[in-house]
Amino acid sequence: NAWSAADTVFEGVDRGLQLGSHFTPMLYAMDLLHGYTGWSQSDRHAFETFWRRRVLPHTQFVMLRPNNWGDNGTMGVMAAGIAFEDEMLVRRALSQLNNYFFGNWKIRQDNRGTFLIDEVERVNGLKGITYTGYALQAVTQLLEMARHFGPEFDWWGRTTTANASIQSLYENYFKWNELKEPFPWYVEHFKTGEPNHEWECANTYEVAHSRLPHLDPRVGDWLQKNRPVNGKEADPYATLLKGTPLKHSQTDSAQ
Repeated sequence: NAWSAADTVFEGVDRGLQLGSHFTPMLYAMDLLHGYTGWSQSDRHAFETFWRRRVLPHTQFVMLRPNNWGDNGTMGVMAAGIAFEDEMLVRRALSQLNNYFFGNWKIRQDNRGTFLIDEVERVNGLKGITYTGYALQAVTQLLEMARHFGPEFDWWGRTTTANASIQSLYENYFKWNELKEPFPWYVEHFKTGEPNHEWECANTYEVAHSRLPHLDPRVGDWLQKNRPVNGKEADPYATLLKGTPLKHSQTDSAQ
């Protein structure tokens, strides 16, 4: 209500990226409040009007970008379509997500692993792992939103037309980020230590662990040791599920 009352205007070249990334949770909250009578219809309408006027144009503008800007823009568009029950927005976002699986313009696989071509080379590889994490955090949420439209939209198990799999994409990110395996795009000439790692995208591991039945078992081992059990605020391993990964035993679940 406060945001819609202020009718804030957003500026800056990266506003589509930032709004998609940081404002999309407002739409999740709106969806959760769907049946809540304490939020009046007039306030709901005002919020939707604010979002459509001030936020959506920017997320729509960047959603066709090939890197994580596009991922976050698409995430904002799909969440808006769901929250506002706008089929056109949902279809547009699903079409863009489906497009990720064609060719190798977005997801590529070669002897270096499976990777996001527009992320890995950032700053001569110094920030390639970090930007891969940013992208996968958005892609994870997109895949989760999509699968709720039916089995035909459960794209976690898909491979691209060039035979790169979503599973391999997550496994390689995990190996580079958590296991510190060599990152092939880190240019030798520019080395000053190690490539940057991303510490705040661990929810990607938990969701992937629940959706991909044959995921590298080291991901599950890492989650058991690192994911939170107390749910404290501002935990860097805050997850979308906050529950024991589905593949663990009944004994682990009880713990």
